[in-house]
Order: sequence, then C-alpha cells, then structure tokens
Amino acid sequence: MIVMQLTGGMGNQMFQYALGRHLAIKLNTTLKLDLSFFKTYEWHEYSLLPFNLNASIATDRELKAIKNEYGKWEKLLRRIMGNFQPSFATIEEQGLQFDRHILDAADNSYLLGYWQSEKYFIDIKEEIIKDFTLKIPPSIANQSTLDQIHSCNSVSLHIRRGVYATVPEVNKAHGLSPLDYYYKAIAHIQKQVDTPHIFVFSDEISWAKENLQ
Repeated sequence: MIVMQLTGGMGNQMFQYALGRHLAIKLNTTLKLDLSFFKTYEWHEYSLLPFNLNASIATDRELKAIKNEYGKWEKLLRRIMGNFQPSFATIEEQGLQFDRHILDAADNSYLLGYWQSEKYFIDIKEEIIKDFTLKIPPSIANQSTLDQIHSCNSVSLHIRRGVYATVPEVNKAHGLSPLDYYYKAIAHIQKQVDTPHIFVFSDEISWAKENLQ
C-alpha cells in the first residue's frame, strides 16, 4: 500500500491525496490515509469526506506497524509468532519545489509533506477530477449561491484571515494581504471580464463586509 499523512486544511489535503493516488495507480496498489495528525491539531480537521475518494483510512493498528512503534518486548513477541509486517520506507518532503524522484517511490511507502504541485498528479488528471466530485449534495443555501454563480460572469474573491490575523506566530509566517491588493485585483478583473459579479468567500466574512466597499 501507499500511506499518505494528511495535514493542514482542505487544499493541503487535496494535494496530498492526489500524489498518493498517483503513486497507488502507478504501482497498482491501494492508498490509505493517515489522519492521526488531526487528533491534536486545533485549526483544521479532516476535510475530504464530501469527495468520491479512492482510498481508505489507515487504522491505528496499521499505523503502529507502519511507523514501527512497537516496544522491545512486543517486537520480540511478534518475531517469535512470525507476525511480520512489510517494512515501510518513510519519504519526507525536502522542500516546496517539485521533486520528480518522488514519483519513483516504491510500494509500501509512507509519505510526509505538502506536495503542492500539479506535476505530482497531472498524468492522472481525469482520475483526480473524478475523485474530487462531490458525493454529498449541496445544502439549500449553497445550491442557491451556486445557481447565482452559474447565472452570471462570476468571479471568486477569497479573503483568508482567521488564525492568519489572530495568532502572532502564524501572522509572522504567512502575513496578510492589504486591502489595496484586493482593490487592484478587482480593477484587473474589470478589464478582463464583462460585467463581473464578485462573490466574496472568507473565514471572517464580517471583516470583508466592513472593509470592502
């Protein structure tokens, strides 16, 4: 199997899944997702449930074997009883640039990283699009918004704040885009799109209402 540790928000999880899926298809093996990160992570949760994924969730028992987290006596007992587990190679991302060698990973690999490049899955683009179709229908409110989006020259404007604004260490690492950035972006879109209708998405929509004119 290929085992992919999922971390971060939905976007990160989608990138991680996509690489894992590519490797599983290439090696004709199964993909399992390690969700243990979310047991202690307070800012995000596992977010891929709405999608038609081709993967299963790794159990605690499987993860213990994959990470070789057995005590000395448990290892000895398993050896005596002949209860062997295939050894897993742990592959950790070394930087944010695309690393083509990752696509040569062997079966029974455990991957840690963000893998934020479409080059990790472009060869199976159609499979990924299919996997990321929704299996849970939109709510009445979301369907109403979706109908509006389809009825006009819609443009999505995303304003991310949340912990980026409220947690000093996160703010220091990522920063915030100034209002001028959004106004310049809107001005650019107005030159490219006839009668654009801007839909604003944010994790702090009250701030967006107060600050965007």
